[in-house]
Amino acid sequence: LLSELDEAIKQLPGSTGVQNLLVTRVLEHLDRMASDARGDRLTQLDLVDAYTRLGNIQGNAYDQNLGDPAGAFVSLGKAQAIAAPLAASDPKDHKAIRALALVQQSRSEILWQTDRTPEAVTVMREALKSFDALVSDPRASAAMVYEASSAYGTLGDEAGQSGTASLGDPAAAVAAYRQSIALDDRALRIDPNFLRAKRGLAVNRLKIGSVEMATDPAEALKEFQRALQISDALPKAQQASLSTVRLRAMLLRKQANAFEQLGAYP
Repeated sequence: LLSELDEAIKQLPGSTGVQNLLVTRVLEHLDRMASDARGDRLTQLDLVDAYTRLGNIQGNAYDQNLGDPAGAFVSLGKAQAIAAPLAASDPKDHKAIRALALVQQSRSEILWQTDRTPEAVTVMREALKSFDALVSDPRASAAMVYEASSAYGTLGDEAGQSGTASLGDPAAAVAAYRQSIALDDRALRIDPNFLRAKRGLAVNRLKIGSVEMATDPAEALKEFQRALQISDALPKAQQASLSTVRLRAMLLRKQANAFEQLGAYP
């Protein structure tokens, strides 16, 4: 239900009530499954994935969500309780390590969004230890490399995104964003058509430019312009998506802000 219906439901205006119903029904089924899944590794991994998705739907602001961070922490706690022993039992079990890293990333994101930034950064760094180990494998897939990129992007937000409850460390933020860009580039070398990595390049340059605006609006403008070029080179269907339309609008506004700072009012 989560994998097949949630993405479709999120595109429908006024669909919050349907999402709430989906969450309630899926949670009932997951809790029943969890009591019967002990000792069944594959089912336990499925449960971790489902509880993590559920937590993000409930309260992760990096996605369309139901505004319920308390419920999200409960679901993610259930995911971690299953994933942590699986990952600890076999350090070569990449699927279990990935599952635990994704749980930790989601927990970190929601901790940051609820103004618990130092704790969020600690949890994200634990997730990144796992992601770094996974992408050290030269055979890592584009999707795996992109997941690591996404985690570094969030670490950058937590370190120094302006206007948020970040740690206020712009240098650390830019370093994390550049690491995210390097991983997006690697994902695209593996799969040149990997759209999430292409969009990730634009988002990271937007974020770097936003940090640089405080000290160097000329360099910030270059980042915004490069991000706009990347966004405008996406396939037409991706350009028409609401998330990309919003990204483009933000980039145009940021460029206008940079021009203003540089005195280029026309």
